[in-house]
Amino acid sequence: MVVELVALYYPLDFIVYHGGQATDLSPYVIVENGDTNDVGTLYMLSIYTSRGTGALWIRSLFDEDMDIKPIQAVMPQDMSMEEYQEQMKKNMSDSQKKATLLALQTAGLPVEVEGGGLLINGFTENTKMKDVLREGDVLLSFQGQRLLLNEDLQLKLKQKSPGDTIGLTVLREGVTREVEGVLVGDENGNAKLGIYISPQAWSVQYHQSIEFADEEIGGGSAGLMMTLQILNQLIENDITAGHQIAGTGTIRLDGSIGPIEGVRQKLRAAEQAHAEYFLVASENAEQAKELAKEIQVVSVATLQEALQFLQTLPPRYE
Repeated sequence: MVVELVALYYPLDFIVYHGGQATDLSPYVIVENGDTNDVGTLYMLSIYTSRGTGALWIRSLFDEDMDIKPIQAVMPQDMSMEEYQEQMKKNMSDSQKKATLLALQTAGLPVEVEGGGLLINGFTENTKMKDVLREGDVLLSFQGQRLLLNEDLQLKLKQKSPGDTIGLTVLREGVTREVEGVLVGDENGNAKLGIYISPQAWSVQYHQSIEFADEEIGGGSAGLMMTLQILNQLIENDITAGHQIAGTGTIRLDGSIGPIEGVRQKLRAAEQAHAEYFLVASENAEQAKELAKEIQVVSVATLQEALQFLQTLPPRYE
């Protein structure tokens, strides 16, 4: 009997998504001298993730709001759960900075970015960059466009093909250099530089205080909603028009919205909070529409699309 109980709770190689939660962002985001008289509500949505066990697997058979994913689909094979949680905290920190930057830019307020860049840690076997780049170089820009995070480089590479010649600005031993190199292809035929990189520290500089309450929430999926909440406090107009708006999606520095995990759990949390609308990345919209019971799903690909939708809402002030 003891052996059977131990087996039920022994960690297995899958991750369980369960227990979605909706959080009113008005007390979570604190903007100095911000407009806090808005009637509507913007909700960010989060879920609980657990290392799988036999007991959770059995429970998932009877709970339609639980999802199971192989652990390798969620995090690298050599990463521990503790390291994964730390990475999620970093993702949240980066998401907060991106949300702050985009909200200030959208509001037309002065803002600057300091630091950033991508440190080169090594090269893949098929790279053609070894002649122009070195380990320890920091990539500052790609084709004249600034690089802050890995996602910046990924977005720019999507517009290129293997064999293309591209220009890079790099920082080497304190000296900025301009170099050119040729892109190679990955196993799917997508363009890549053939390097291993890690982002350098970066910060957003602005004139008024914007802070975030200390919540035990990780990941980058609240990026869209945090951007909307900061913007709503920066401007006089209430972008919710008095409505209850929930949503989820990562935010990129170009304003595009990325897909997330845990759509089922986040949708349920939005419905339980009695939100009227569920903003979601276009990649997740079809699944969300199939699952929705008491909420209108709105597919958005960019921050501007989200704002354009909100502008169509009739005022609802009680």
